[in-house]
Amino acid sequence: MEAPTIRKAAHSITLFILLFFLALLGRLSYASNNNQTEPIYIRADGSIKPENAPIKRYDNFYTLTRDINCSLVIERDNIVFDGQNHTIYGNIEFESKGVILQERRNVTIKNLKITAFYYGIWLSCSQNNKLITNLFTNCTGRSILLSNSNCNIIHKNFMWENKGRGIMLVNSHNNTLTQNKIVSGGCDAIIIHHSNYNFVAQNEITENNGRGIWLGYSNNTVVIGNKIFSNNYDGIKIYYSCNNIIFGNTVSNNNCNGISLEVSNNNTIVNNNFVNNFKNVLLISSLENTWNYQYPLGGNYWSDIELEDNFRGPYQNFSGSDGIVDKAFYIDENNVDAYPLIGLLSEFNICNNLTLRIVSNWNVDDINYIPSNGALKLSLSRPVENATFGFCQLRVTHVFISPPYIIMVDGSPQAYVKLFENETLSIIYFNFNGSTVEISIIPEFHPTPLSMLIMILLPSSTVIFKRLLRKMNIFH
Repeated sequence: MEAPTIRKAAHSITLFILLFFLALLGRLSYASNNNQTEPIYIRADGSIKPENAPIKRYDNFYTLTRDINCSLVIERDNIVFDGQNHTIYGNIEFESKGVILQERRNVTIKNLKITAFYYGIWLSCSQNNKLITNLFTNCTGRSILLSNSNCNIIHKNFMWENKGRGIMLVNSHNNTLTQNKIVSGGCDAIIIHHSNYNFVAQNEITENNGRGIWLGYSNNTVVIGNKIFSNNYDGIKIYYSCNNIIFGNTVSNNNCNGISLEVSNNNTIVNNNFVNNFKNVLLISSLENTWNYQYPLGGNYWSDIELEDNFRGPYQNFSGSDGIVDKAFYIDENNVDAYPLIGLLSEFNICNNLTLRIVSNWNVDDINYIPSNGALKLSLSRPVENATFGFCQLRVTHVFISPPYIIMVDGSPQAYVKLFENETLSIIYFNFNGSTVEISIIPEFHPTPLSMLIMILLPSSTVIFKRLLRKMNIFH
C-alpha cells in the first residue's frame, strides 16, 4: 500500500475514534445530568429545589421537561403538575416513592409515567387531589396508595405489568376511582381496606395475579360498571363489609370465584354479569344480602344456572318470555336471586348522560340515537354460529324516546310486550330470528325540543330549578 493511502486510512480511523469518544462523552454527560438521585421538591412557597431541576413553572402550573431518575415531593397546595408524558425512574428500592403528597390539598398530577418504585404515587392525609392519565409500570408495592386520604379522584390511569398491587385505599373515604385500566399486575388490582363511601366505576381489571376488587372492613361503597376478567383469583371479594352496592359489573373468566362474600351482610348485588368464572359465587357466613330488584328489573346473569324463559310476570306464572329466568336461583338458604337474567346486561350512554340498558342473548355491535325523529337503531349479531333465536329486554328512559313504540326488525314490524311502564321509564321485551339483525325503536310521538327540555328539567331538584330561573331573571 502506498504511503499517502496509509496516512489517509490512519487519519480516517483516528477521526472515527475521536468522534466515537466525543459521542460517548456526550452520552455520559447527559446521563450524569439526567441521573439525579436526590428528590426534587416543589416547596410550599412555589419554588423548585434544586433550581436546575427540569421543571418549568407558570404560576401554579408546573411541567416536567425531561425524564428524571428521582422522586418528586410536592409541598404546595392548589397546583397542577403535568408530566407531559415524561418518566420518573426509580431503582425498585423497598418503600421508595415516586411522587409524594403528604397533607396536601387540591393537587393534580397528570400525564406522568412512573416506573420502578415501590409506591408509584403515595398520598398520606391528603384531600381533594386528582391523579389523572398517569402510566405505572414495574412498581413493586402499590402503584397508588391512599392512606388517611379522603375525597380524591383517581381517573384514567393505566397500570401495566407492575409487581405488586394496583390501587390501595387504607382508612380513606369518599374517593372516586373511575376508568382506570389495571393489567397484568402481580397481585390484587384494587384493595379498599377500612375505607367507606368510595365510588369505583368503569375500571378495566384483567390478567392480574390476584383479586380484581377486594373490599375488606369497608362499608357503603359503590362498585358499578367495571369489567373484571381473566384474573388469577376472585373477581370481587367482599370481606367483613356491609351495605355496599355492586351493580352493573361484568365479571368473567376469573380463575376462582366471580364474587365471594365472607361474613358480609346487607350488601346489594344486582344487575351484574357473572360469566364462566371457575365458580360464579361463593358465600361464607353472609346473610340478608339483596340479589335482585323487583320484577322486571331483575337480578344478575349467571352463566352456570339453568336458563329457561317460558313464563313471565312477578310470579312467572303467565305464558310468554320476558328476559327473566323462570326459576329463582337459590345461592344458599339465606341468599336468593329471585329474578335471574336470561341474557347479559349491557348499558350504553346515549346522550346527555341518558342510558339505555339492554338484556340480550345476542351481541350488541352498534347503537345509534337519531334525535331528529327520536329513533333508536341497534345492530346485533348472534353469539355462536348455530344460534338463531334472539331476544331483547330494553329499559328505555322516556326523556329521549317515549312510548308507545314502533319496533322494526330488518325493516319488518315486530310485536313487543310491555313489562313495565311509569312516567319516566318503560321496560319492553321482543324476540327475533336470524344471524344478524337491524332493530329500530321509533316513538309514535316524537317530542319537540321544548318538550324535551321540560322533560329533562322536571326530574331536577327544586333548588336547581330555582337557580336556573334566577339566571333568567324570572325568579328573585
